[in-house]
Amino acid sequence: MDAKKTILLFLFLSFTGHVLSLPRFFNHVSSSSNAPAPAPVVSSIAGVPNAAPAKSPSSEAAVNVESKTITLESSSESNVLPLGLDQVLSQVGVANVDPTLLKICGVTDDPALCANSILPTIKAGPVDPVNVLETEIEACTNETTKVVAYIDTIVNDPKYSSPMARDALDACKETYSDIRDSLKDAKKAVDGHDVGTLSTMLSAVITDIGTCDDGFVEMEIPSPFELFDVRTKLDKLAGICLSMAKLVN
Repeated sequence: MDAKKTILLFLFLSFTGHVLSLPRFFNHVSSSSNAPAPAPVVSSIAGVPNAAPAKSPSSEAAVNVESKTITLESSSESNVLPLGLDQVLSQVGVANVDPTLLKICGVTDDPALCANSILPTIKAGPVDPVNVLETEIEACTNETTKVVAYIDTIVNDPKYSSPMARDALDACKETYSDIRDSLKDAKKAVDGHDVGTLSTMLSAVITDIGTCDDGFVEMEIPSPFELFDVRTKLDKLAGICLSMAKLVN
């Protein structure tokens, strides 16, 4: 009987202890839920709350960049005119010029002179390197004829009455006769698409023009061609023809 009382007393005390601890448990839960939220972490560098990491460029942006690249590449293969075309057109003064002609002239050192010398006389038909180059060679031939006529005019000039001056002028006249022959051979080479012969003939033209000038320099005689625009133009036209020769195939 005493043993049963002891057991009942033990159970009663245990139950009472658990009941007394429940308010503490609920108070702890309540205090935890009412606690203020922690302050945001402040960056020591910018002094502002840390932001989410920046996103890497999206795949859509990459596609757009790629599209622009493709567009540029595609446009480069279209009918794009040579650099400085606006200047060429302003100097030529022709608004409706075949873009192919301007492309061909664009490979030369003087596109404006190239177009100016070809436009008045270019033959009807397709505008291609062969047609353009043949027309430019004809322009060179015309300028050569003018130089020869100029030499005939100054032969009687007192400034060139000395034997050395006469010899220099005679040598120049012969040289320009050779230039005319070289231009004829160059035109035949264009017709035959013989780029090697074409380049050789045009190079000979440029060399002969310089040879004429050198004759006066060697004799220490003022050159009658220093202020002669036609001779200067011929030299430039010959260089233009040589630049276009590589387009003939």
